[in-house]
Amino acid sequence: MKKVMFIMAAALLMMTQCKKENETPTDPAEGTVKMTVTAGPGRTDISTETGSITWSAGDKLYVSDGTNWLGSLTLVGNGGSAQGTFTGNIVGIGESETTCHFFYLGHDNGMTEPTGSTAASIPFAAQDGTLAGAMKYHTGYGSTDVTVTEGEATGSVVMNTKIAIAHINFTTYGTTAYTGSVTMGGTGISNTLTVSPDGTFSGSGDGGIVIGGTTGERYVTLIPTAETDRVDVTFTGEPTGSMTFLAGISENKFYGMKDALTVTMKFIKFTVDDSGTAVRFAPGNLYWDGSAFRFEANQWSFASTWDANHVSHFFWSKSASVAYASNYSDSGASTDDEFFTNSSSFQVHGEDAGTWRTLSDSEWEYLLYTRANAVNLSAWKELDDGTHKGLVILPDGPASVMSSIRSTADLETYGAVFLPAAGNRNGTDVDDAGSYGNYWSGTPGEDYACSLYFVSNRVYVIPYYRDFGYSVRLVR
Repeated sequence: MKKVMFIMAAALLMMTQCKKENETPTDPAEGTVKMTVTAGPGRTDISTETGSITWSAGDKLYVSDGTNWLGSLTLVGNGGSAQGTFTGNIVGIGESETTCHFFYLGHDNGMTEPTGSTAASIPFAAQDGTLAGAMKYHTGYGSTDVTVTEGEATGSVVMNTKIAIAHINFTTYGTTAYTGSVTMGGTGISNTLTVSPDGTFSGSGDGGIVIGGTTGERYVTLIPTAETDRVDVTFTGEPTGSMTFLAGISENKFYGMKDALTVTMKFIKFTVDDSGTAVRFAPGNLYWDGSAFRFEANQWSFASTWDANHVSHFFWSKSASVAYASNYSDSGASTDDEFFTNSSSFQVHGEDAGTWRTLSDSEWEYLLYTRANAVNLSAWKELDDGTHKGLVILPDGPASVMSSIRSTADLETYGAVFLPAAGNRNGTDVDDAGSYGNYWSGTPGEDYACSLYFVSNRVYVIPYYRDFGYSVRLVR
């Protein structure tokens, strides 16, 4: 009996020993180091304006030896302070002192985690304009010597901010509510941040940064510029504007409202019907150069005398909705110098076919008589001390700037359209230039077509005979 009990006890002891052996943790893979690092901010220029830059749950520090990415450390806990503890396993450093580079590369920003020796690429091309959105692209860098002992390393590192944030206030001339996006671009603006394992940060890509949100205050993360004394910025989209960063864009810099980063953007929209259809005007009147249609070099130019290679007054055909660029007073022009007013095949030199069209008579009327504040959004002007006479039309919005338009340079400032008083053409004679303007609409009648007529004290949309040569300003 004792012998049986001894055998059972021995078996039980063996089973217990096997279980303990199975529960013993395996040794880390060769070259793997458990690293724990305390990371805190360096300079705090940005945090003084936006609140403390605090660590958040899931934040990572990427580690390199200056040549290769070694792995990442993850924040312990949920963060909430400017200093945090990060831990993780690193592969590629031995039991000796090594200079390690530590990178914070933002979060949830579309970056592919870096591996090997390939530089990390962070796209800045689309930002939502909020402070939280801007902070997604916050990047920091620091380096320190690390000593590995028995497969573990501890240390601390100061993380210096490597990006800039601009707090921009967009005020839009021409509308009180704009909910679309604008694109920020220009000299010195990059939309991709490239980060190399050796600690080099650089910008690339010149496609601009699309900023979403509403008109008003927006935050944008920017890539610093090197060796430049200024960065000229443009904003394009529905509204347009510009600004300049003097002394370039510096890392660890918050450009706040105190830096006068207020951009007045022109919202160049002309509403032409009750449904809200809006158009933009061509940069100048239409002309025919003998072989193709083109736009005049500016808004106030036109041919004041007959020139077969620069025809800027057009007839309408009596047989179709066609205006002619010839000197004929009826339908005798050849097919290669016809102007199809609203045809999808009509093409201006260098432009896609069907891009431009004429306004209808009802659209001219709505623009000049019906849209909000219409009566105050157009006026006869004699610009540049009377050198250029014609009708100024402001885009949708306030009319208060009309009194400020005194020169052709002011047209660009306020997004205004100028229709020169180009007179009309009868055969090869151009008459009354500087006294009044006649502009065709795209609306024909039986033996006439509707047109815009203006002099210094009157503006009408009226029908007139098609065999007179009138100006044409296209829209899109």
